Amino acid sequence: MSRSTAAISLVLLLAASAGPGCRSFQGNLLRREVAQAPPKPEQPDPAELARRVALEHDRRAGLVEALKVTDLKIQVDTFTDQNGRSRSMFVGGTAEGVLVMERPRNLRILLKKPLGMSVADIGSNDREFWFANDLAHEMIIGSYAQAEGLADPFLASVRPGWIFEVLGLEPIAADASIERGESDATLTIVEDRTLPNGVKMVKESVLNVAEQRIVEHRLYSEGRKELVAQARVEQPVSLPVGPSDGVNPPETIQIPRFVRLTIPEVAELRMTLVGIEPNPSDDFAALTSFEKPPKDGYQFVDLFDLASQPGPVLADASSASSASTPPPIPPPSMAMDAPGALVLPRSDREVARVEDASGTPRRDEPGGGPSDPVALDLPSASRVPGASLRRETWDTIEGNRFRRGVLRRE
Repeated sequence: MSRSTAAISLVLLLAASAGPGCRSFQGNLLRREVAQAPPKPEQPDPAELARRVALEHDRRAGLVEALKVTDLKIQVDTFTDQNGRSRSMFVGGTAEGVLVMERPRNLRILLKKPLGMSVADIGSNDREFWFANDLAHEMIIGSYAQAEGLADPFLASVRPGWIFEVLGLEPIAADASIERGESDATLTIVEDRTLPNGVKMVKESVLNVAEQRIVEHRLYSEGRKELVAQARVEQPVSLPVGPSDGVNPPETIQIPRFVRLTIPEVAELRMTLVGIEPNPSDDFAALTSFEKPPKDGYQFVDLFDLASQPGPVLADASSASSASTPPPIPPPSMAMDAPGALVLPRSDREVARVEDASGTPRRDEPGGGPSDPVALDLPSASRVPGASLRRETWDTIEGNRFRRGVLRRE
């Protein structure tokens, strides 16, 4: 018998032994395979997983009172319509700089072009906030006291707390609910929010089950009718917080190095954070000014006079970039009513100056202004008195607290 004939015979023999005449052998083989199969890992209980993540956010919020980023890089892309026109007056470009912030409202962001030209000075303290456009030599200023009493969603909710929230340094509301995610790999934590001006919003936090961390933030209008903004956070890094006592190592927290913020069909902003320092040294306050700079020779504009005419942070058409289509996210909303927005407005005079230089006619469509806004944040859990937000911590609520709507409480 040749080698090939023997091989064919062996194959036929094995096939026959697995046929109807030898069912017991086949059954035993299958049972053995089942017995030896590794057990499937148990899926974590969604409510317990969300509770653990919420407790971790509470821990981080309690540990971090201030944050410093020594190397901040920002890239802005604007979206265009089918005719190649920008969907907003936002101008794309790049900038780099530093960021320092301190709870609750102290913020300072200094941005420059890669060659050192100043682009923007953004700041806030307990009384006021400002946006200095160094390329246009204008400074827009606003008062928190005025903003909290107005019905305009933008003016009533401008604050720096969005940075803490997107970086995972704000607590998750204890009465949040939990829903299935878009796939088995995610869960969605849902918070109903009421801003000080009465505007109702819905905040979604997408929880990655495997990584046990929030990987995306979504802000919707009331009833989740329109997506206002979306922020994805990536590349988490572990950082020590506080000194070591010589016996135990310092506590650590995770902060994302990359944030991608999308305003549907308007713009996408990508931030890379390098040199992140939680709770900087004692000389932090002495070296950082949270007071409005004088900016001699600048035109000062009251933000409330420009509520309907916000404009760009990086007003540099030479470095503008655009994307032909927005990323695949839910239908866009009009960003005019985006609450919690960090928008850098500019005056109608500046809009006209840029348009005159480019030869582009001004738009007169109904509902459109000389410049549409670009929101640069998500609203944080408000620290403003009177905000309708329950801020109980997760470890002070009795029982399992997931009976009604899983996480929702009366």
